[in-house]
Amino acid sequence: MTVAVETPYDELSWTGVETSFSPDFTTDDVDDVVVSFRDGNGVVTVLVADTHYSIVLLVTKKPLVTPIAMPAAPGTVLFERVTPALQDAPFDDLGDFSLAKIESLFDDGVRRDQELMHGVAEAREIAESLVEDATAAAAVVASGYADDAAGSASVAAGSARAAAISAGEAAGSASSALLAKAAAESARDAALTAFDDFDDRYLGAFAAAPATDNDGDPLVAGALYFDTVREAMLIYTGSAWVAAYVSGGGFLAAVNNLADVLSVPAALSNLGLGNVDNTSDADKPVSTAQVAAIAAAKSEVIGGATTAADTLGKAEALLGAKLGADFSVLPELLSPTGSELLAVSDGENSKRIGIGTLVGLASGGGMVLPDAIIKDQKATGVAGQLLTAGVYVKRDLNTVVRNIDGCVSLSSSQITFNASGFVHFLSPAYGCNRHRAALYDVTNGSYVMYGSSEFSSEQSSSEGIVAVLSGHVYELRHRAQVTSYGGVETNDGNNNVYSRVYFWKS
Repeated sequence: MTVAVETPYDELSWTGVETSFSPDFTTDDVDDVVVSFRDGNGVVTVLVADTHYSIVLLVTKKPLVTPIAMPAAPGTVLFERVTPALQDAPFDDLGDFSLAKIESLFDDGVRRDQELMHGVAEAREIAESLVEDATAAAAVVASGYADDAAGSASVAAGSARAAAISAGEAAGSASSALLAKAAAESARDAALTAFDDFDDRYLGAFAAAPATDNDGDPLVAGALYFDTVREAMLIYTGSAWVAAYVSGGGFLAAVNNLADVLSVPAALSNLGLGNVDNTSDADKPVSTAQVAAIAAAKSEVIGGATTAADTLGKAEALLGAKLGADFSVLPELLSPTGSELLAVSDGENSKRIGIGTLVGLASGGGMVLPDAIIKDQKATGVAGQLLTAGVYVKRDLNTVVRNIDGCVSLSSSQITFNASGFVHFLSPAYGCNRHRAALYDVTNGSYVMYGSSEFSSEQSSSEGIVAVLSGHVYELRHRAQVTSYGGVETNDGNNNVYSRVYFWKS
């Protein structure tokens, strides 16, 4: 209980300059405080909150009253606490058990008792004052004035009646105090019931699992007890006691990123990765089978050649033998360091392949065709699109002629690759002077490859080879020095083909 011994009534002077009042009593609700004003003639007026004044509770639960539109000074401001006898407390819901609410109800009961005692004291003072007045008046009358005595007797009778009325009011206040006491006892009983329910939920500490609750009643699901032998909290499921929580002491922490694995070799073995060798690429060993295959391929492809040109010539002859008349082989020595590439075409499919690829051809692998072919196909007599001078223009791509496993999709001249890999693009231009094609990654907003620089007084193609990423969207773009067309048309009744993109999945 937090309520001190106090009087639920206070009077403070109002001279017109006070900025706030703090009556010397506590309350839980500002609505329980009645504020009145008594002027110099003794007339009392009840003031209205938020019209004549505003009121809040301090941390000490004492009210703080601030004037807004007070009556004319001077006068006296009267403060009286009137705690309701009926308190709203939801004890029917035992899940809402609150010791703070119980304490608040006891505090309100004490405040109500103080107010009743104050009312009784005021009634007693009034009655005693009236009796004293009547006695004094009777003494004056007894001095010799019979008529006045009779009048005084009448006044005394009236005073007695007033005293009786006051006594009746005091009795009513006493009755209210009894009601408040009954409410407090009811709150106490509800608190005890709530505690009993809690006691049925948490049973306490035991060395063995209890079979009933603390009242000897059957266990309910959700009941808890602390096992002093296992040193753990257990919960009842409705049929068995199980651990209420599991320690994470032996778990791997996500923030450690597997750094807290107890044994790395054991973990690798358990995952079936015991034979994985985590050495650098330069230090990785080559298997016996790989060494034999490389030696055989080198012997067949290179054939004892001692120069890059000799190696390329032998590779060209081997490739021609493997591919027959279906492909024409165009040797192209890109550098004197041995990083040779062959450009291979069948008129529709085109690919640059390295000498390493010839190893697969030599061992019977055959030519690997593109997984997808996308091109700009226009009707006979229709030239390639117009290329505006000085800017990169998105090239038309409107036809998919090969698409293994749906590895690409085409929309509005934009290609979406559904797998990572490499592309080879060719983009023709006619009469544009200097020109260059480029592959643009729309997803990342950047160019990933600028093609070869070309000069076209008539027609030539800019091309390039670059890796692409799965899920990204790409455009083929072209920049020309002079505004002209992206390819010259034919009128032989067949479709014209201009820009082309070839894709190989990695």
